[in-house]
Amino acid sequence: MRGGYDGAALSQNGLPCPNIFTGAHNFHSIYEYLPVKSLRAASDVLVEVVKLTHDRFASGDKA
Repeated sequence: MRGGYDGAALSQNGLPCPNIFTGAHNFHSIYEYLPVKSLRAASDVLVEVVKLTHDRFASGDKA
């Protein structure tokens, strides 16, 4: 993935970095905010990604 997010340079150099939406609004403005409900939802997604990654690598599946 290319674009203006922090992982773009890493992805371009072979380390895939997902761009996970946080649920924020009005990015890069004085009105930028993130509802707590959205923060919790994004956090839940990350926890699931970590669990799936752990399960995958704990089973020896590196592909």
